[in-house]
Amino acid sequence: MTLDEARALVGRKVAYVARQTRPSLIEWDAEHPSQGTMFFTPAEVEAGVITSVNDHYVFVRYGAEWQSKATSPEDLVLVP
Repeated sequence: MTLDEARALVGRKVAYVARQTRPSLIEWDAEHPSQGTMFFTPAEVEAGVITSVNDHYVFVRYGAEWQSKATSPEDLVLVP
């Protein structure tokens, strides 16, 4: 995800998936490569909601936390 994409998605659900864990966790549908399906285990993902975006970070409120955390946009995936 980019910062510009995140700005358009404030209020939407996202999942935090660290970049270093992604290659082993993403499986793409060979018949529909543009519609990749991601498979993660709960321990590898943290769900949250985008609350705001600045020039460097996306702020995401994870789980039942009260405050948002600054998160790199490259570590976020939109949850459908």
